[in-house]
Amino acid sequence: MMFPNSNKNIIKKLTRKSLKANRTRNRYVILAVILTTWLLTTVFTLGMSFIKTFDMQEIRMIGTTADVALSNPSQEQIERLKQLPYVSHVGLDTKVGQVIPTQEMGDLDISMHRYDESEWDKMRAPLLGNKVNTYPEKRNEVIVPTWILDKLNIAEPTIGMTLPLTYRSEAGESTESFILSGWYTDYSQLRSGNAGVIIVSREFAESVGAGSGDKGSVASIAFKGGSGIDQNMSRLEQDLKLHEDQNLASYSNTESQNSSKMATALGIAGIIVFIMFSGYLLIYNVLYISVATDTKFYGLLKTIGMTRKQIIKMVNGQAVRLAWIGIPIGVAAGMITALVAVPLAIEAFTLDTEVEISFHPVIYAGAALFAWLTTMAGCRKPARIAAKISPVEAAKYVRTTTKKGRHGSKLYRMALRNMFRDKKRALTVFLSLFIGLTTFLTVNTLVLSMNTDNFIASYVDNDFELVNKTVDFGYQGEQKQKLSEELAESVRQMSGITDVRKTYIDRGGSLGYTPEVFGKFVDDIVMRYGMERPTDEQLKDSGMFWSVLIGIDTKYVTELNKSLETPIDVERFEKGEIALLSASEELFNRGGSLSVKLQGDGC
Repeated sequence: MMFPNSNKNIIKKLTRKSLKANRTRNRYVILAVILTTWLLTTVFTLGMSFIKTFDMQEIRMIGTTADVALSNPSQEQIERLKQLPYVSHVGLDTKVGQVIPTQEMGDLDISMHRYDESEWDKMRAPLLGNKVNTYPEKRNEVIVPTWILDKLNIAEPTIGMTLPLTYRSEAGESTESFILSGWYTDYSQLRSGNAGVIIVSREFAESVGAGSGDKGSVASIAFKGGSGIDQNMSRLEQDLKLHEDQNLASYSNTESQNSSKMATALGIAGIIVFIMFSGYLLIYNVLYISVATDTKFYGLLKTIGMTRKQIIKMVNGQAVRLAWIGIPIGVAAGMITALVAVPLAIEAFTLDTEVEISFHPVIYAGAALFAWLTTMAGCRKPARIAAKISPVEAAKYVRTTTKKGRHGSKLYRMALRNMFRDKKRALTVFLSLFIGLTTFLTVNTLVLSMNTDNFIASYVDNDFELVNKTVDFGYQGEQKQKLSEELAESVRQMSGITDVRKTYIDRGGSLGYTPEVFGKFVDDIVMRYGMERPTDEQLKDSGMFWSVLIGIDTKYVTELNKSLETPIDVERFEKGEIALLSASEELFNRGGSLSVKLQGDGC
């Protein structure tokens, strides 16, 4: 009769003794676990921080956390918005006036805005940095962005200092001294250039006739989580019944952002898979060599009665103890890297909107879990190999080869034979080196490619541009031609200039609607956004159908012809007989006739 016998303590003791007898192997396994955990922690932190920083960068450059904007909202529409179940916040942004720049201001484009409580507290203030003081209350109090103060040569602003400003409002043009009640760091100028906002009080807005009424106001709308922005915009158009002079626009290009996030996430996932596979091969290779070296030892254990399951438990136990040492060290190294190196890496390829480092516990728990799974996967096969060793095979086992050399005992040939004596082990070593080098080169290429020079070379055709600000949207003064052929020629003659191209924009022109040319285009917009289609008469007469007219340099057409099956007639294009539409080719037919009306022109 056999009695059950617990050998747990014996297995643990053998595991400890085996670890003490293989100190060199232990160092390599621990190092492999540390490297795997450290790389996983770093990649997780870098990826999550990059996505978080990119999201915050986009929002800060836009200047608001709102999703869409509704122009000229009525009070009834605002109340209706607050009751909609898919809307979380509604704020009101009112343009009060336009600052008339002095000679010292240069080409600054400064407007004066008043925000209601929801707009300021929920959508604007959370994105601003280095805020001093709260929202202005008295009539002549203002809050000014620090970059505008820098442009005004105010390096050290103080509460209560005066700012003389000349502005244009509904009440006319006026010059007044305002009191600086606060300032903040604004990031929207990174996107808009020299255009900025000075925040004024409600009392001032009412005094110049901008405190009430729909004109000049924008309702900022933030949606609740769940549905997409495009879907919610379609619902808004149906629920609010927009007027002809109203426009509903998204603050951000969510489609491009989502595709960018998806590409980033896939890249990070690919790197993580490479790191895990590389760590698996390294741990597997070290343990496999250890098992092969200790073949006789495992055979003797079989001789004295150790079962296959107990040997597997013993080998796994060694890997578990080594992982307990390596994973915490790897996580700690990853945390130090996140504090020191990750901010530097992200700052190298992001704009000046501050870096957001992600220290969420899930990152470190996930990295530790992936490192644990990698270690367990790496020891699984060696443990099974050790368990299969029989006492007879172990007694006869000799790590040598029976293949005889035909070219003598030259050292390099002996080395080659020794390398490939165990072909499986040699394959594992080479595969581990290949994956490790591939991972290194991939990460190195990604990091080195994320710099300003590569970005400019890939996405920006020109090095700088001169812009006539008087034709921009929002400019209140007289439109003037600031750029001349003489100026273009003087730039062309400068040292280092290789090419100068001119682009003309007419924002006051209009495009005549004809159903034969633009019918498919309108139908596509209606289908994509779930809108009610206007009639052809409405599109012709109400001003709903419009476009910006742009005159481009002929050199662009010449370059475009190189990639077109049917090239554009350059001579007819220069005469104005051919126009190009920036839209999908499937929605238009070549050769269609269209009419344009230029500002101040009769054709």
